[in-house]
Amino acid sequence: MTSGAETLLARARAEGTPLIAGDQATFVWMGERPPVLAGDMTGWRPWEAASGGERMVEIAPGLWTCSFSLPTDAYIEYAYFLDGQRVADPYNPRRVPNGFGETNHCFWMPQAPRSPLFRRQRGVTPGVVTRRVFQSMRLAGGRRTVRLYRPAVAGPYQCLLVLDGQDYLQRVRLPILVDNLLHQQSVPPLAVVFLDNARQARFAEYGCSEALVEFVVQELIPWVTGELPLVPQPGGHGVLGASLGGLAALWLGTRIPEFFGRVFSQAGGFALGGPKELGLTTLLRLHERFPLRIYMDCGRFDPLLEANRLMRRLLEERGYEICYREFNAGHNYPAWREELPAGLTWLFQPRS
Repeated sequence: MTSGAETLLARARAEGTPLIAGDQATFVWMGERPPVLAGDMTGWRPWEAASGGERMVEIAPGLWTCSFSLPTDAYIEYAYFLDGQRVADPYNPRRVPNGFGETNHCFWMPQAPRSPLFRRQRGVTPGVVTRRVFQSMRLAGGRRTVRLYRPAVAGPYQCLLVLDGQDYLQRVRLPILVDNLLHQQSVPPLAVVFLDNARQARFAEYGCSEALVEFVVQELIPWVTGELPLVPQPGGHGVLGASLGGLAALWLGTRIPEFFGRVFSQAGGFALGGPKELGLTTLLRLHERFPLRIYMDCGRFDPLLEANRLMRRLLEERGYEICYREFNAGHNYPAWREELPAGLTWLFQPRS
């Protein structure tokens, strides 16, 4: 092995992979044959090299590498595959759930955002999260867990309904963010309702479902208003979701605008909702403009990027109050998390 190859391998062992230099990310592998690399930067295309996965190059016996030029503020997730099976990157211990029962490796380029607001700041009093299980025939399975975050500030409160609640609670740590934003007075007194998803029935429930609307109107909102004093402002409350949850968030805004006048859609699944989604598009295109404030964001490596750009264009053409952002990442919670402070601050600022 040449001295240059030995140096590269020593750096991989000491620094972890990929090796970052400016806008270059270099992956390193030791073995008789290389894995196939797929990730946000390859569009997660099928991992066979001929179909878009990245083939590594042997630079010394048993030492394989490949490099990508990436935005310096990118957050990236990736995985290695051998014979179609995931294998670990031995030089990168950083892993995150991929939402499908597996884990991806991840890394941050040098200027990628990593907000300190997801660690409770000194002197910040935490809110309280309580749990309730709803028995409802309107929802798949007849049972659904809901958690209610009550902040450590006096009400009355504006309310934020969070779809895929368990993910925003555990993977995002949203209560800590809200604690810190309240302490900074960046948002008004804000209560958060975390609604768990339907797991196997998630596509049906979040794909513009009337059953979800009925559950929220007939059961969830009455329960929340019985638990907390809410501001009486029409449309003063918000709904947040990612992917299919982002589609469902906009759907709930159009169906219940008198309550959810503030919509936060992260990488909305506007290409995933099936035939029912056409009803939402038609509603937005033909109905008188709903009194909604809408915040949308999406990663530039996200397969749903074009669908989000099309939805943004439709909303702007219809005259909606909208803030839209793109960032250098894929379709994943660590990237969505970084957008939440700015999004929630904009969404809950006083309306003119």
